[in-house]
Amino acid sequence: MPEWARELARHYWCIRNARASDRPSLRTRYRRLADEKKRLRDAGVDPFELHLVCFMLRKARDPAHVERIAARLAKRQQAEAA
Repeated sequence: MPEWARELARHYWCIRNARASDRPSLRTRYRRLADEKKRLRDAGVDPFELHLVCFMLRKARDPAHVERIAARLAKRQQAEAA
């Protein structure tokens, strides 16, 4: 996972493990996640790569899914480096 995705991972973890009685509310957590995505887009992160990372973090409980997306990210980064 790219270094810039650490904060996204934290937000997705909080959403996955939230309870109904937790504070802040889920709505607040989703709003913070949207703000972080906007910050990353404004910072120049590739939108497709951002989408892949978010999709991978959303489906973090499916190891086969995560493995496929991680391979695709690695392939994309190799292509950019070449």
